[in-house]
Amino acid sequence: MFKGVPRQPKANKHYSWDITLSEYVAKRGHWKLFAKEFERLLPPESPCQKVFITDGALWIGLWLLAQYPDAVHILDFYHVCEKLAKVAAWADTPDWFGQMKTHLLAGRQLKIRQSILKMNQLPAEQKDDLLTYLENNEYRMKYDEYRNKGLMIGSGPIESAHRTLLQVRMKRSGQRWSDDGCDKMIKLRVALRSQKFDLITNIFRKSAA
Repeated sequence: MFKGVPRQPKANKHYSWDITLSEYVAKRGHWKLFAKEFERLLPPESPCQKVFITDGALWIGLWLLAQYPDAVHILDFYHVCEKLAKVAAWADTPDWFGQMKTHLLAGRQLKIRQSILKMNQLPAEQKDDLLTYLENNEYRMKYDEYRNKGLMIGSGPIESAHRTLLQVRMKRSGQRWSDDGCDKMIKLRVALRSQKFDLITNIFRKSAA
């Protein structure tokens, strides 16, 4: 989870953000174990404004809709762009991808779907998968509204955290982890990067006991 303050935009520009505080949750195993830890840190009944920026994973969308129905749900803009870029080769116009990005940022999702429907050379299964993806996630692709409200539309901070929080420590050359050792190191990394140093002390006390 990230907390921050938006920087005021310059002329004809949208807000950008300065991250002021980060709190992390990391858990091995089934996603329900992660969800339980996350909800402990951010209870669904918490009165604070909640904004979730996530990728298109089905389980994430269904979980957040069920537990945080009043939150703002945003599908990472760059994940959508990646999906569109994969079919750009079948477009009739050379700058099709750039046009679709413009439509996406302007909230013109219908134009994007209409353009994809006209791609006669695009394999039917790939076309259906992309259209289903866009339709299922339409409720969290209102990028024009989000940007006008000063909200982030990209999940870059958490994408980067995958590497800086865990991978840089857990995937070093030649390392091997036991289940217990791996879980303890994950807890240490989460406490350290969340600046919750009291949790680090608790981890060592439990180990000593």
